[in-house]
Amino acid sequence: MRPPRTGELRRRALPTRIAALRRAPLASAALLILTALTAASASAGAVTWAAVAGGAERLFAASEAPDWVQMHAGPVDSAEIAAFAASRPEVRDHQVATVLRLENAGLVLDGRSDAARTGVMEILLVTQSERFDILLGSDDVAPALGRGEIAVPVFYMREYDLEPGDTISVAVGGSTRSFVIADRLRDAQMNPGIVNSKRFLLHDADWAELAAVLPQQSIVTFQTDGDAVALADAYRAAGLPADGPAVDGALLRLIGSITDGVVAACFLLVALVVFAVSALCLRLVILTTLENERSRIVLLRMLGFSSARVVGEYLVRYAVVAAVGVGLGMGAAVPLTAVLTAGVVADTGGAPGTMAAAVAVGAGATVLVATICSAALVLRRVRRLSPVAATQRSGAPPATWLPASALVPVPLWLGIRSRLTRPAGTVLLLGIVVIAMVIAVVPLRLAQTVASPDFVATMGIGQSDVRVFVPATAPSGTAAAVLDDLRDAPHVVRSAMSTSRRVAVAAAGYEADLVIETVDASVPSPMYSSGHEPGRDDEVALSLLAAQTWGVGIGDTVRLGGDEGPRSDVEITGLYQDITNGGRSARTLRGAVPGPVAWQTVTADVAPGSDVQRVVSDLEARHPTATVTSVGRFVEQTLGGTIETLRASAIGAASFAAGVLILVVLLLTRLESVRDRRGLRALRTIGFTAGSVRATVALRAIIVAAFAAPLGVVAAEALAPAALGAILSALGGGAVALPSDALPAAVTVAIAVVAVAASSAVSASIPSPVTTAFRRKDAS
Repeated sequence: MRPPRTGELRRRALPTRIAALRRAPLASAALLILTALTAASASAGAVTWAAVAGGAERLFAASEAPDWVQMHAGPVDSAEIAAFAASRPEVRDHQVATVLRLENAGLVLDGRSDAARTGVMEILLVTQSERFDILLGSDDVAPALGRGEIAVPVFYMREYDLEPGDTISVAVGGSTRSFVIADRLRDAQMNPGIVNSKRFLLHDADWAELAAVLPQQSIVTFQTDGDAVALADAYRAAGLPADGPAVDGALLRLIGSITDGVVAACFLLVALVVFAVSALCLRLVILTTLENERSRIVLLRMLGFSSARVVGEYLVRYAVVAAVGVGLGMGAAVPLTAVLTAGVVADTGGAPGTMAAAVAVGAGATVLVATICSAALVLRRVRRLSPVAATQRSGAPPATWLPASALVPVPLWLGIRSRLTRPAGTVLLLGIVVIAMVIAVVPLRLAQTVASPDFVATMGIGQSDVRVFVPATAPSGTAAAVLDDLRDAPHVVRSAMSTSRRVAVAAAGYEADLVIETVDASVPSPMYSSGHEPGRDDEVALSLLAAQTWGVGIGDTVRLGGDEGPRSDVEITGLYQDITNGGRSARTLRGAVPGPVAWQTVTADVAPGSDVQRVVSDLEARHPTATVTSVGRFVEQTLGGTIETLRASAIGAASFAAGVLILVVLLLTRLESVRDRRGLRALRTIGFTAGSVRATVALRAIIVAAFAAPLGVVAAEALAPAALGAILSALGGGAVALPSDALPAAVTVAIAVVAVAASSAVSASIPSPVTTAFRRKDAS
């Protein structure tokens, strides 16, 4: 008998495939939802990541951002800077900008004082730059301000919910000046909340009036055609003003991208994990379908259909489901992407355009192709089935060593036995539960990390409650006086002081000036990505950026000291991330490094339940030349928006994981119930109640979930630091370690086990006893 003609097959194909999908509505719906979720997560995450990377570069290009920035607490000699720039062949252009520093208490935004950010956020009043480092308005051009108008950074516009037309008051020397907000300001240098300085743009005449009464600082900026690191070294070697932080373009890009980059990476991780779940479910559905339709496959093969044609028939069926799911997912990604990129658009300008659409389509197409390829790999089994082999039913399930016992309830014994005799299904369920736990726990751990005060330790700052910065220009003995006051304070339980010096460092044929912090055991250390704190005078720890610049690592040797003064060789024992000091710094023991003091830092911890802000206020009153900061308030004020975004993402990911887990367990339990309908009917026939059989089915899933959920938490705890480290590395940073908190993970495990138990019990298909089936047949 000849097989049907191609034209006949095409006419019958669509109705046949639709009917096949209708025969398994739960499986089709589950695959559709999982594919849609994968496509939505992948598209939204990819577009957000592209927007973060592209937005930062677009802002840097539009504002003509500098390649190296040096801040100085005081005026500088412009002629001296110009002479230095002229002597350096790599310098393309330079600027010296004078800025005015305003106390936070003197800034009132639409009736609300900014005093709460005292010691956390530095307010700088500026005029527009002449040639580069342009401050941009909402239309990506320099704002044209009139007298009495001001442009406000996007950070403050967002934090205080301000709009153009609102009023800002500046209180200086007993008088108050009012300004009308004319535009929101995008600043390539100081946009991110984690940067604790913000520039407010004024009209030249207004700025000149305030300059007569406000303290002045300087910002020296350079554009280069060469190595900005070499320029920074030459600047310091020339003894030019450098009483303040210095950053280069690489660090500015890292700081500008870290906030939204973490969120985008979370969505990409979720997309990858959900695709793994989808692929596992697809495999289960296909295997179950092939087993239930063995007779149909046999008939097609006996009619002369080739294995390729049979595979194609099933492949098109699942490709249709995948295509519809991807289409729905990409549609859902549109509003999701708008929410995720809102912060990027506000900070950098320019909504996602053609490139974003191409990225979204590419992500969706990747999900579709990957799903079809996964189905094709599983369907290869059809090619190994000959008509004779396909007609052979599998025998009895393999024997198990588990003996029956009167001490073990029968439903529990049957559930354990079922898991042991079906290793493939057990491994599948175990993998799905582990993956769901990873989806739920990793974003939660990332949110906990950024919200923790310990997070500053991953950025180069030792963890403490209070941090006091004492510049070299402060009166002699200020740092020691601060330390004495802290030791005498009743609520302070620990205090320590470190000294930072600029010292010549030579490594791997490269020599440069580096900020080296000399410490002792009482000084809190940053969180090391690898290695440990120096323990001897001949050991040193380097920041990751410094190590990458010089091409050195743990165990290598560097030389401290220049041509003048003593020199010593020290061994690198640890590497840490640092966003201060231009990203390049080192730590060693007190007394190991000679040289003039650049600044000193005093840190302190207060007793639990004590008022940290009171300690800060007392120190500020007694030592006005020092900058006193509450580290907890610093994290809250600078990373508050990021923390809220990550918490919302974590809640969404946990809900997402719960939904995926319940959906998959429903599907898996239903399919296993259909495959085991003969055995379940036999249990009903010999006297088991429907509740006992349902408990047996539920226990199959609970046994696996009780083991897999803790395993998933362990996997997530191992993956979370690597995930955050990979994100920081992609943005220019380095790996980190995360603080531990077991309670949320334990709660997640309990919820997962309950969800698996409930969904498996509800979805179990319990057949009637054989005797009941006969009665119904006789009655008919």
